[in-house]
Amino acid sequence: MITGHERNEVGALVFLNAQAVKARGLDEAAVREHLRAAMCKLAAETGAGSSTHPVRSLVMSEPPSIDANEITDKGYINQRAVLDRRAPRSSGCTPIRPAPKSSSPTRREIP
Repeated sequence: MITGHERNEVGALVFLNAQAVKARGLDEAAVREHLRAAMCKLAAETGAGSSTHPVRSLVMSEPPSIDANEITDKGYINQRAVLDRRAPRSSGCTPIRPAPKSSSPTRREIP
């Protein structure tokens, strides 16, 4: 889910399909690398502007909650409810920076 409304950068809250992750035998590091690679690819395709693609992501430890109205009656994610409920966590999204184009891709984290 996209975050960053009225901010300088776009971010993403990520809800994983736990069964798919388990079926593929991915650990936390592999999931992070997959997300980093996908975000870097999107950045390369859309350009350098931070408003055109997420530059931060945060994997949610729990799925969207029906009881907290994060899922609508039709099964869609209620973005406003998710952002309101998870605002403290969404501000801590991990920055993802693409590797320099002249080098091979590596994971770079900003403290």
